[in-house]
Amino acid sequence: MPHVPICQSYTLSVNYGKKLIEKTIFDYLISYLRAASHEIRNTFPTKV
Repeated sequence: MPHVPICQSYTLSVNYGKKLIEKTIFDYLISYLRAASHEIRNTFPTKV
């Protein structure tokens, strides 16, 4: 009966977790930067 070795499944789950965390941090950073740039624009209005 074929089964995935423990270490292989552990590695897969760790890699998946890393990707998930990286994506979450990346999304958070992008939204934070958008909010920050919006705040900066409101604080220092560009003179046109």
